[in-house]
Amino acid sequence: MANSGYPKINLRKTGMQIKLFMQVENLSVKELQNHLGLCAPQAIYKWLRGENLPSVDNLFALSKLLGVPIDALLVEEGQNVSMFYPSPHKSHTQKPFVSYHFLNLKAA
Repeated sequence: MANSGYPKINLRKTGMQIKLFMQVENLSVKELQNHLGLCAPQAIYKWLRGENLPSVDNLFALSKLLGVPIDALLVEEGQNVSMFYPSPHKSHTQKPFVSYHFLNLKAA
């Protein structure tokens, strides 16, 4: 019997989430491919289309590159695509993510 309370990742919205963070940081697929040391960009395109998820290693590298926690890249079933953005009113010397606001964006 399946546990209905078990969290599930929405692959399509997670791909949209990664793409959104890439756009905010003005990163191309080629730049991301080079940063992750991937031989070809196909894996990234599959993430962006919601066909696959990045490996844990690649999620970790993405989170460091984009400056967000790993869970900010993943979208749970029933959630909308969203992003963290730095508050212009807070100091960058605060603890990570303390000065971040949450912005909900509707998925297409």
